[in-house]
Amino acid sequence: MASDSTAHDRLNAEVVQLMRQQTGTDAKEVEVMGRPFLVLPEVFNVATVQSILEYLAHSPLKIVAEELDKRGPEAALEILEIGPGMGHFVVCAASLGPGVHVTAVDINPAAVDNVTRNAARHGVQDRVSCAVGDVYRAPVTAGKTFDIIFWDPPFSRGDISLREHTQLERAVWDPGYEGLTQYIARAREFLKPAGRLLLNWSHFFGDSAFLAAIATKHGWHLKTYGEAHFPLGPSYQTFLSYELISHKKTTTCAACGHIATA
Repeated sequence: MASDSTAHDRLNAEVVQLMRQQTGTDAKEVEVMGRPFLVLPEVFNVATVQSILEYLAHSPLKIVAEELDKRGPEAALEILEIGPGMGHFVVCAASLGPGVHVTAVDINPAAVDNVTRNAARHGVQDRVSCAVGDVYRAPVTAGKTFDIIFWDPPFSRGDISLREHTQLERAVWDPGYEGLTQYIARAREFLKPAGRLLLNWSHFFGDSAFLAAIATKHGWHLKTYGEAHFPLGPSYQTFLSYELISHKKTTTCAACGHIATA
C-alpha cells in the first residue's frame, strides 16, 4: 500500500508540474470534447491528460442525456457539478437542452472565473451558475435540490496541510478525504427524491476501501456504469464511473448475495 501511495503521489506531482508548464502564466486555448475552451493558469488543464478526462466527462453526460430522453428534450433538469475546473462538463451539459441548468462549485477562484468565461463563450451563461465553495458549502447551493449531482474528484487522499491550498494541488489531492466524506454524507440534502448521485474513481490513485466504507456508512451502494483503461505512468490504469444507489432502492439475493437496483 505504501509503495502504491508513493507511486501515485509522484505521478500526481508530475501531472501538476506538467500542467503548470503547458498552461504557463497566461490564458490558453485548448480543444476538448470537440470544442474550444479557455484554460487559465492554476486551473486543471484537461488537455494534459485529455483522453482520460474526456472519458470521465462523457460518462456522466450520458446520464444527463438519458434523463432528457425520459423526460423530453426541453425538460427542466437541475445539475450540480463539484470541482468543474475549466468547465468542459458544465458547458457540454448545459448545451444538451434549453431546460438544463448547471450549478457548479469549485474551491479554486480561478476555476470559477474559468467556468464563467467558457459558459459565456459557448452561449450558455444564462443556464450556468458557478461560485467558490467547498463541495456543498457554497452560496449557489443554498436551499436548492438537484436531479443529478456529479463529481470527478481528486482521487488521492492528501495531507491535512493541503487545506490551505486552493489551486492545482487540490485538483489531485483531497486533504484527509474531507471533500469526499462531505460529498457522500450530505448528498441526500441536495438531491431531489429521484435524484442521481455520480462519482468518478480510480483504484490506483484512490483509497477504494475508504470509499466503500463511507458509502456503506451513509446508506449507498456503488454501482459501476462506466469503465475504461488508459496508459498512465508505467502501466495502464482503470478509471470508473459510479452511480451511488441508496440502499433503500436495492435488494439483495439471499441465495447468491447479488445486489439489484429497483
